[in-house]
Amino acid sequence: MGGGLLPRVVENMLDAKVELDGRLRTVINDFTTNFASRITASISGSAATKRDFTASTAVQQIHQTAEREVPLLRRKLDEYLDDPRTKETLVGAVQDQVIQNYETFYERVSAAKQPDGRTVSRKGKGREDEVWDVDTFAEWVSGVFEVGRMGFGGKTIARLFSVDAVLAEQAIEIQQLRSELNASKDAIKKQHDQLQICKDELSSGTEELQNICSQHAIDNQQLRSELNQHVSEKQQLHSELNELRLAKDTTQADFHQLQTCKDALLLDKEELQSACNQHTIDDQQLRVELDALHQSKQSIEEDFRQLRICKDALSSGKEELQDTYTQQTTEIQ
Repeated sequence: MGGGLLPRVVENMLDAKVELDGRLRTVINDFTTNFASRITASISGSAATKRDFTASTAVQQIHQTAEREVPLLRRKLDEYLDDPRTKETLVGAVQDQVIQNYETFYERVSAAKQPDGRTVSRKGKGREDEVWDVDTFAEWVSGVFEVGRMGFGGKTIARLFSVDAVLAEQAIEIQQLRSELNASKDAIKKQHDQLQICKDELSSGTEELQNICSQHAIDNQQLRSELNQHVSEKQQLHSELNELRLAKDTTQADFHQLQTCKDALLLDKEELQSACNQHTIDDQQLRVELDALHQSKQSIEEDFRQLRICKDALSSGKEELQDTYTQQTTEIQ
């Protein structure tokens, strides 16, 4: 689609008319096909492959979709087109495509019995929950699209123009565009000359680009060597990373062991703290007993001193008694 919108130099005005006619035909066909496909989406081939698909339900959906989309189609045409005959021709083309799609659907299901037990309507309009024949459907679609009903003295006329007629009317506009195309052709020639000048400038710049490319190739080789060096450094870093991971695992194992030892030391600390507290209590008791012993020692030393005094007194008394005894013995003799 995008390629068809690019400008192109046309040498012959007849070729330009043929090209415009072809593009206009393509646009009209795309428009009618897409809009008709929206209305008949419930009976398309992809919809028929669904498990819950039933022909009667699909036809009812077409009724609802057509009654909703046809007014929208006319509003859109009123927004972009002024000629009523052109608008009626496009609406008629959409109607014909809808009937053609329904005819394809009807041929596919006309010989089969529907899963919900309802049969295909062979003749006449039939009930709304049955699959209508093509003529009945076409009659109903004509009432919905109302193609060609324009006010001419209160009469209703049928569709008068086909897509080819619309293209013929556009020929007048094409004649008006010929002068514009000639002017455009001159402008394009001037642009062609400018492009030739730009081409020469680009040719002169090609050598510079080649030199730049050569320099880029040298730089690319240097970058490749640096890249290889970085790759080797990366591999070395990976090996060091693996060693660090092993060291980390070992450190974590040691940390767990140290944590266990810490827990044990904390238990020992608590036991030592309790023992220290007990020793403090015992030390206080020993200090009390030591003070008592010290007082007892002082008392014993005082008694010992008194006894020593008594001993000295007894020794002096003993000597006196000895002297008295010796003297008395001498006297007796």
